[in-house]
Amino acid sequence: MRDDEAAATLVSVNTREVKILAFVISSFFAGIAGGLFAHLIQFINPRTFSLIKSTTSSLCYILAAAARLSVQFGSDSLDDFIGALRFLGIWRFVVAPIALIVLMIYRPLGIMGGRELRFLIPKDKSHGSAK
Repeated sequence: MRDDEAAATLVSVNTREVKILAFVISSFFAGIAGGLFAHLIQFINPRTFSLIKSTTSSLCYILAAAARLSVQFGSDSLDDFIGALRFLGIWRFVVAPIALIVLMIYRPLGIMGGRELRFLIPKDKSHGSAK
């Protein structure tokens, strides 16, 4: 359904139901993550979730290789890069967006470039049978 919603509809996939189920499951995990985060820091206030933090996490996901199994690898490497710029102080908010623009120009498919890590690709068992 991710690649072609019309094709999924043609093969009798109830796309509305699948979208609602995906939303419910992701909301469940987001709630669990929020509860664990609140337990970890023991105090929640609006300043904890700044615009810069939200934007950085969103950009990490989008530019890493959205909708890929290995998105976590790309997201972590981007997050580490932005964290490594801390020594620049306030200037990291100038350097990081420039680096992200360069990444969008030269790597439009993300850091992973559309590739998957081999151990994340499911093995197809039907290739070996000779029927």
